[in-house]
Amino acid sequence: MADVVIQTRNLTRTYVRSGGKPFNAVDNLNLEINSGEIFAFLGVNGTGKTTTMKMLLGLTFPSSGSSTILGGEISNRSIRSRIGYLPEESGLYPFLRVEDVLRFHARLFGNTRKWRSERIEAVINFAGLKNKAREQLKNLSKGFRQRVGIAQALINDPELIFFDEPASGLDPIGIKDLRAMMLRLKEDGKTVFLNSHQLSEVELVADRIGMIHEGRLIKIGVLKELLGTDDSVEIQMSNISEDNARKLIKDIPELNEDSWDVEGISEGVVVYLDISEFTDEIIAALMSAGAKINSVNKRVKTLEDLFSEVMQETQIT
Repeated sequence: MADVVIQTRNLTRTYVRSGGKPFNAVDNLNLEINSGEIFAFLGVNGTGKTTTMKMLLGLTFPSSGSSTILGGEISNRSIRSRIGYLPEESGLYPFLRVEDVLRFHARLFGNTRKWRSERIEAVINFAGLKNKAREQLKNLSKGFRQRVGIAQALINDPELIFFDEPASGLDPIGIKDLRAMMLRLKEDGKTVFLNSHQLSEVELVADRIGMIHEGRLIKIGVLKELLGTDDSVEIQMSNISEDNARKLIKDIPELNEDSWDVEGISEGVVVYLDISEFTDEIIAALMSAGAKINSVNKRVKTLEDLFSEVMQETQIT
């Protein structure tokens, strides 16, 4: 059984709006994050993701509830020394060189000069900064400044790393490199707690996800299990009108109207079918009317699809 490295019990943070009405930015949050996993915390802006992270790090105090990190309290200095943190806006000193920024952060953890030199070299190589080590931060692009932030978050070789929107400012190559970095951290036995809007990237790296809305945890689980297996099919065709295709499909016995849809596109018509067992029957009916079948594809549910579904359900309820 994996060790639990983050645990929250009814963690709550209450603020008061300008009109004097209180609201819970985080509302009775109960989480358990396991050692060695990449956990992604998802939600739209203003739903409590960063507030949660700040409470876990001791940067904001909870109004009620509690949390434990690496088996202890975040107020414990020995616990904090085992944690790395990349905030959404790192606020690093722009007139310092990259290596000086990292040297400054390394000195905060003490240890020997040899250890500091080895760690600086290690994180510079890890974050792809070898050719930028002597550059001032003010001369770097936003993407490279973000890499410096990642490097400083890892300077103490932490067991647990918090990343708050780490892909901010990164170009496609930088995002790909970030993905590789997180997977390498996992391979090394590190635990990553990730806040991100980059759902397509989260899908490639996360073991588990949690979704938060208006401070409340509304979905949590193993990503692969939550996505499940999608039984739907997409049929693209030409040489038939949208109305004719719709009429033919509607006449198929036992096919529920809610399980399919038809859409006209520039290349012809697309049929979206939620139940694959009717695929052959639909294709036969369409071809009998002269339709040319261009492609038949299984539809795969993505994290973006799941996120949209959960948020829509939440809005309805």
